[in-house]
Amino acid sequence: MTRAVNSLSLPKLIRSELYQLSKVALVPSKWVGLSLLSLDNQNDLHFSWLSVPVFLAIFRVFLYRMIGFYFILMEERFQEIFNSASNTEYFSETLFAYTIIITDTLTLFLHFINRYKFIKFQCLFNTFIVKLSTQFDVPNGEDGVVSHLQESIQNSIDDLKWIRNMVLGSTVFIVIGSEYAVFKYLLLHQSMTWEMIGFILFVFCWSSQVITRLFIRIWIIGLIHGLKIGGSIITHQLNNIEIIHKQNRNGFSKDQILEIILDSFINLEKLLVEFNTVFGVHLALDLLSLTVIVFANVFHVVVWCIDSEQSGVISFSLCGVMSGILIVAFCDSAYKVELQETSFVTSLEQIQLSGFSNEFVVQTKVCGTITTYLIVLVQFHHDE
Repeated sequence: MTRAVNSLSLPKLIRSELYQLSKVALVPSKWVGLSLLSLDNQNDLHFSWLSVPVFLAIFRVFLYRMIGFYFILMEERFQEIFNSASNTEYFSETLFAYTIIITDTLTLFLHFINRYKFIKFQCLFNTFIVKLSTQFDVPNGEDGVVSHLQESIQNSIDDLKWIRNMVLGSTVFIVIGSEYAVFKYLLLHQSMTWEMIGFILFVFCWSSQVITRLFIRIWIIGLIHGLKIGGSIITHQLNNIEIIHKQNRNGFSKDQILEIILDSFINLEKLLVEFNTVFGVHLALDLLSLTVIVFANVFHVVVWCIDSEQSGVISFSLCGVMSGILIVAFCDSAYKVELQETSFVTSLEQIQLSGFSNEFVVQTKVCGTITTYLIVLVQFHHDE
């Protein structure tokens, strides 16, 4: 439900709404040691060495180092325990393990060296959305911008919550399934020694890390959703230009309103380029690791199906499915941003230009061509 607000509290309300989106996307990754940044209720990011996110990130890196060291130390012992595994299976398991360890370590490293770039981008994004939503002084929200913003944010929150809850549920199932498979195997083939207890703890730590690592990817998907919301607001303003012209207390003419909307669209394109600059390497690394993990898990599911081991099938299936869902979510979010841009250009081309000056009609057509060209350039830049 849309809350009634006055003009003085509007920027604060908008930041509060954006905070709700960022909280769903970022906070879970903080509690599993994948984010170094803290989020305040005005949707600003902060970094401090003496903070919970930094402590948890250091602990996660330390845990990964211990897992990697244990894996190397016990490599020959693992081969003895699971002597039925083929060389292909063992290679797949090793590739799967090191892909996760290496890519997550690199992600945290990039997160650290780019932390101030992240903070700056978040600041630019907040400023852009607040300015965009308040650039026309329309009484009582007659232009519907605030209600449209709240509805768009709520839709994005629902999408991110669904992914988050799937990750949480999968973590529980994978941990339980992995431990069950290990206990069952050890009780049938091995005696319960201290070495085996260490192996059980290793499996618990590893299986819980495998899925919780996906939380940081949800944050980046949330940022892409935020860019889509910006495009949605601009298109909404363009489609309601008559209402804004009649109701705005700034005294803007139609020509001026359309010019401001076009400037907002160009600023959104600049923000998209900045996003690609700041997060491009992260996205490439994430998609590469998720793809490798999906293929590795498909192979393991086939092997476990042949061995009729249901717990293994469930665990590896969930891990593969969740990684696949994240890939689809990345692609879908980016595609929706592109659709939003295309929708704006289409609306710009179809807008009723009666009532605009002849000079501005020509300017609008030229701007329409330029913005279309910008989309092509940004998309080409993304592909690079």
